[in-house]
Amino acid sequence: MASDALQPVLSAIARAVDRGGTQAAPAATQATNPLPTLTAARLDGYINPADEAKDRNNRLILDVVDKSLERSAKLREEATKRRDERRAEEARREESRAEREANEAAAQAAADQRRAVEAQRQQRRDERDSLLAEIEARRNARGLNVAA
Repeated sequence: MASDALQPVLSAIARAVDRGGTQAAPAATQATNPLPTLTAARLDGYINPADEAKDRNNRLILDVVDKSLERSAKLREEATKRRDERRAEEARREESRAEREANEAAAQAAADQRRAVEAQRQQRRDERDSLLAEIEARRNARGLNVAA
């Protein structure tokens, strides 16, 4: 049951809310705002008390809408900030995980290299023992041939 003077303002507010924009609402309310003309009329002495009450109501409605839009913008900023913080934390965790995996891979490579070096040493020991056994066998064979 809005008055005729209030109807364009409410329509503009509804359109702005439907669009979801905080930028569109102030421009829309200013474009259809009857307050400047009412104020000018009051200064000229052509306004009655009922129109002054409508003027006050319009200002109150606009104040409520402005506060609501400010609150929405603030909530949006806070949500964006929390989302950015969450993404930064996830990035730090991912970086930490990648670093940990790289360290584990480096440790595994070092362990593999140590095992390879130890295997080479063992192979050389086995070859040396084999050669020593062969030399010993030849000495023993010569000793038997000399004794025979």
